[in-house]
Amino acid sequence: MTSLIHREGDIWNTHARAIGQGVNLRGVMGAGIALQFKTRFPAMYEEYRTLCRGNRFPPGEVHIWDVPPVQEGEPQRFIFNIATQVEPGANASLKNP
Repeated sequence: MTSLIHREGDIWNTHARAIGQGVNLRGVMGAGIALQFKTRFPAMYEEYRTLCRGNRFPPGEVHIWDVPPVQEGEPQRFIFNIATQVEPGANASLKNP
């Protein structure tokens, strides 16, 4: 069974096999950590944006991106883009609207 681990620090230096981030349903990664994901993984961003524009990424779904290994023999890593909010911005919440 996989467990969720919360850590603090530089997300880009983690040895975790997966990194998750909350994203909106409009296909926008324009600020904060989302913009860093977009910059580091442009192909991932384009796939996510295409899903959003085609209305194929509903709330609560997860877009899984296989991160290409930097060096041969590295373990497979993933990015989980989790559809947590409809609109872009700092409006994600654990509470129901």
